[in-house]
Amino acid sequence: MATLGDVRRWNAEPLNTAVGELNRRYDQLMGLADELAAACQPSGWVGDAAYNAATSARKRTDRLEEQVAGVAAVRRALAETADAITGLHHAIAEIDSLARANGLLVADNGAIVNQDWAGVVHDLDRVKVELADRVEQVMRRANAIDEDLTTVVNRARTSQTLDGDVDGLTSAAQAGTASGGLTNGPPAGGSPFDNAGWWDALSDAEKQRIIKEHPEWIGNLDGVPAAARDAANRARLPGERAAIQKQLDELEARLRELSLPEHTEYMKIKAKLASIDAISGILSKSNERQLLLLDMSGDRAKAAIGTGNIDTADHVAVYTPGMNSTVNGNLEGYVRDANQLRVLAEQEMKKVGNGATVAAVAWLGYEPPSGGENPQDLLGEGLARDGANRLAPFLNGIDASRDKDPHLTALGHSYGSLTTGLALQQKTGVDEAIVFGSPGLGTSDPAKIQVTPGHLYNIEADEDFVADLGHPAGHGADPSLLPIPQLSTHDAMTPDGRPLKASIGHSQYTWGDTTSQYNMAMIVAGMNDRVIPAR
Repeated sequence: MATLGDVRRWNAEPLNTAVGELNRRYDQLMGLADELAAACQPSGWVGDAAYNAATSARKRTDRLEEQVAGVAAVRRALAETADAITGLHHAIAEIDSLARANGLLVADNGAIVNQDWAGVVHDLDRVKVELADRVEQVMRRANAIDEDLTTVVNRARTSQTLDGDVDGLTSAAQAGTASGGLTNGPPAGGSPFDNAGWWDALSDAEKQRIIKEHPEWIGNLDGVPAAARDAANRARLPGERAAIQKQLDELEARLRELSLPEHTEYMKIKAKLASIDAISGILSKSNERQLLLLDMSGDRAKAAIGTGNIDTADHVAVYTPGMNSTVNGNLEGYVRDANQLRVLAEQEMKKVGNGATVAAVAWLGYEPPSGGENPQDLLGEGLARDGANRLAPFLNGIDASRDKDPHLTALGHSYGSLTTGLALQQKTGVDEAIVFGSPGLGTSDPAKIQVTPGHLYNIEADEDFVADLGHPAGHGADPSLLPIPQLSTHDAMTPDGRPLKASIGHSQYTWGDTTSQYNMAMIVAGMNDRVIPAR
């Protein structure tokens, strides 16, 4: 088994040289095809001698086909290995950079060593976990490459590349090429840091091949960069729509005969088709949209759409909505709210000479309760806990997928604030949290929310009765009663004299020109000193 130090020293150049030699050998062998066919049995030659000559020629052809297949397989394996080494070295450089930035060193045996360093690292344990996961994926990939290449070379050396009949040298070459590829799938059940380490260890060519041939591998894989997830999920949309349309057509063909459970399923499938169309419509309205999640499993569609560039923005916000939220019903509105928040944050930064960039995500990666269908779901935390276990890795994945962590804000509205609160009781890398219209955070102890003290904010509007439902025996104490910063929703004035409107009730928090929207934008922009506190 190779060590990290071994992989650091791997050199792709000898492999590239060997590929060049094999290319010449391959061309020579393929050039024999016409000569071999002509020599097998001259025209008009019959009898025993002709038969024996043909048999001998067939044996030579079989040997030549095996040689061609072997050369084709090995040259592909060597070329992909050389390419993969580039990806591995890039991943190791990322590991070393992350370690140095946090006063650590990753040794050649993979050990993570503390260095003498005067800096202060926020959440060093989380950094060490990320480094360990990234090293694990580099070594998993390196050892898989080593094993794959050894297998291909050994098969060629022992004339066992072909495992079936072929028809001529061209067919043999195609079969050999097909058998020479390296395996490069993602880690099973990997953490966002595992997934990021795996992705970083791939070459650019491998990444593009996966997006084209296996978009389902990465579309929903936390830790993979947003641009790659977006490309993969957009590629998945037509196939997902066709599959749902087929299910719908089959049920519509016997619509009058459907049982009650079948009719319920029919309505769910109809909603999923409408969800696909809603997603396509949202994406078509702007070039600054990224489809970060596309999940048609479960009773309802799940999706997350980003606005701005999640991979490069200095500040990233993730907004989780609450009850009665569906992809087909109101995701478009949530994306609009997220975009308006992004634009406002950038505008306010520019006013003080700050040209930083912002991206925002409308995250509907869970199935929040619907008060009309199952009112009891609102009282329980089952759906929120399921959502939290999906949201936490999504948040971690934003940091894991980038060279430099953004200033990351989690926002949760209504039942989405409960989901967010439960997610933030795990390590997520979130810097700021804002809950609004919240019935509770899943705890009455704000210290359990893993953000820096003083960076968990609550916003509660007048006449928002949902925000008064918090109770220690339920979803946790009313956040407005917790010792955390409370932000205003009343009429106010910005520091530069712009008037702001009050938000009233449960649904106006993200409306334009409101004090609540302004306060959220200030936190997202990292301008916490400019918020307007509740009075």
